[in-house]
Amino acid sequence: MQLMLKRAIDLIGSIFLAIFLSPLLLGIFIAIKLQDGGIVFFRRRVVGVNGIHFDAFKFRTMVQNADNILANNPDLMVEFKKNYKIKNDPRITKMGNFLRKTSFDELPQLFNPHCAVE
Repeated sequence: MQLMLKRAIDLIGSIFLAIFLSPLLLGIFIAIKLQDGGIVFFRRRVVGVNGIHFDAFKFRTMVQNADNILANNPDLMVEFKKNYKIKNDPRITKMGNFLRKTSFDELPQLFNPHCAVE
């Protein structure tokens, strides 16, 4: 019963926040699209409750060929392998820097379908 109540609160809260934040979400969507015409969302495979795998979405904060830039730059690769972070990462876009500082890049998680208990 508690899990069902939690799921209901999660769904109602997500729907309310998605509606309330829709102008902001639309503005971010447009800004990312205008910056380079690329994809707007970044998808990563994650493991949720009870080991369920699902795609988690975030707003894209890096240039489109970020993996290639990392693979072709040995200095960046060394720094990345050390702690999976790169100080002053050249792959992050100006919009992406703002999104990360404000955590707005995480807003699409409102729509992740399997974040709660099934």
